[in-house]
Amino acid sequence: MSVFIIERCNQVVITEVIAKLYVLLGDEVFKRCFHVILIDNSSKFKKTEDLELDAESNQRTKIFYCNPTASYQKPHLEKNHEYISYVILK
Repeated sequence: MSVFIIERCNQVVITEVIAKLYVLLGDEVFKRCFHVILIDNSSKFKKTEDLELDAESNQRTKIFYCNPTASYQKPHLEKNHEYISYVILK
């Protein structure tokens, strides 16, 4: 799991974080670490092609959505959110 502290949480910022990681890690390492990204179905993740494809439209990852209110689909992530909230308050 990766955690990034960002000023705003919207589609543009999320896409920028993914793009920076892709450049920083390089194609091979990024694809090994982020072969699949599991996300919720919120507005900040509507343009999946911006996340899945690099600047040259090459596939860099695959995006899959969890069902709404189905925390059982990502239980470890839900537990990590709890741990993060101990350190970083809302």
